[in-house]
Amino acid sequence: MDAQEIEIKIRLNLADLKTLQAWLFNNATAGLVQEQTDIYFENPAAPYFTRDLSGNIQALKYLRLRTSPNGKNILTFKDWDTPVSKNGDRLFCYEHETVVDNPNSALEILKGTGFTSHYRIQKKRSYYYYTDFEFALDQITELGTFLEIEVKTRQFTDPVQERARLIDLANQIGLRDTTLINRGYILLLFDQRAKN
Repeated sequence: MDAQEIEIKIRLNLADLKTLQAWLFNNATAGLVQEQTDIYFENPAAPYFTRDLSGNIQALKYLRLRTSPNGKNILTFKDWDTPVSKNGDRLFCYEHETVVDNPNSALEILKGTGFTSHYRIQKKRSYYYYTDFEFALDQITELGTFLEIEVKTRQFTDPVQERARLIDLANQIGLRDTTLINRGYILLLFDQRAKN
């Protein structure tokens, strides 16, 4: 699938998690629960992961192989080199995905063509659905608990309006005092490891 992905990500504390779980129980349809391993690849010829002037690792592009024993294995390229909001947030990314029948062969193909794979994220993801939205409740090794809310059926062509719908929904749920996370999980993991 090739699409504009419009989502928000929120780090959840225990109170937020309880509020969210009660809301999901009363309003959403539960989907799959999956154990997932995300393997992020680096392109040595044109690196995705670079350090900014402050020494933080940044990336506007990602190549990822997601494996799941009870779900689909998916190869994804995300391109966040897209317009920014007034406060500097990326409003959406271009997402290109394909299902991979044999992840071990895909891994060997990527390595054989020069990509390196030394970044991994382990997580348990629980899916929920509510009207036009998909919720992904993620428990991530080393990072904690997060919520991603993604627009699945757009009402507006303008990504600013779609992002506003996501923020309004988070507020309706009761997640008002949370901070939106504007970094991918892999970058959050790099930040966490840099602190230790």
